[in-house]
Amino acid sequence: MVWLNEAQHYLLTASDDLGERIAAGLRTLLHNPDRGPVLVLGTIWPGYWTTLTTSPADGKPDPHAQARLLVTGHDLPVPDTFTSTDLRALADRASEDPRLAYAAERAE
Repeated sequence: MVWLNEAQHYLLTASDDLGERIAAGLRTLLHNPDRGPVLVLGTIWPGYWTTLTTSPADGKPDPHAQARLLVTGHDLPVPDTFTSTDLRALADRASEDPRLAYAAERAE
């Protein structure tokens, strides 16, 4: 498992090609049957996601081609808030899992 907390720090780097080399390396890792199973999981804010997944205008350079290939179609959107149904489900499950109960008690 590869965890990319704040994935923009890895894929949108100050160096022009570092983020692209990281994305290409992750794509190679994910597509290598001799290295599996592999999970690459990361978090990224919506604005950075848009930067990575938006194709450039025709004829313009594509600074995020590898990153876009890595992430497009693999997103799991997280809602801004939990619904009352979500909170009831959390309460039900937290009664059976002390770790979940601990997290629920301390969440805002």
